[in-house]
Amino acid sequence: MNHNDKQQKFFGEEFNSEKRAEQLSVARQIAHEISRFEVSETQKFMIMYLIALELEDVTKMQELTTVIKELAGDILFIKDD
Repeated sequence: MNHNDKQQKFFGEEFNSEKRAEQLSVARQIAHEISRFEVSETQKFMIMYLIALELEDVTKMQELTTVIKELAGDILFIKDD
């Protein structure tokens, strides 16, 4: 068995090394495309938060959105004053 054929779990999905590398490449392309829009730090946090909301694993979604909110502070939400 070639080491590239070895199945690994990555966030609950089975991936061989080649498929994992392909997924990472696509993720990098998406991140690069977003950066072409010259997004601000605030927008980056907003994008991360919105993507986190799309996670199927509710526990991971809640944990990640909590961390993002803690790091971003009040910039994510509009508050009535």
